[in-house]
Amino acid sequence: MKIVRMKDGVDARTAGMRCDRCNAEARLHGDISGLWDFQEFLCVDFTAGYGAKAFADGIHYSCELCENCVKDLLGSYLRSDFSGWRYLFHPTHRGKNPRHD
Repeated sequence: MKIVRMKDGVDARTAGMRCDRCNAEARLHGDISGLWDFQEFLCVDFTAGYGAKAFADGIHYSCELCENCVKDLLGSYLRSDFSGWRYLFHPTHRGKNPRHD
C-alpha cells in the first residue's frame, strides 16, 4: 500500500510503500537506501473488464509488492532481457537517448 504524507487533510505526496504481502516498508525520507527500495516496488492497479473470468466485472484491484515478494511470486514466470543495459553501456551509444536519437 502507498504510504501517503497528509497535509491539511489532503494527500500531499507518496512518502513510501508497504508490501501488501510481507509488510516490508520503503520510505522516501532518510538515507538513500530507502529510495532504492522504493523504486523496486511493483504496483499493480487495474479494473477488471466486462466478462472477466478471474475477477468481478468493473471492480478496481490494486496492490504493491516489494522486489523479494515479486521474485517469490512471479520469478519463475518472468523473462529477462538485458538489451537496455547493452544499449546504455555500448561505446557508440553512450549519452544518446534511444527514443530521440
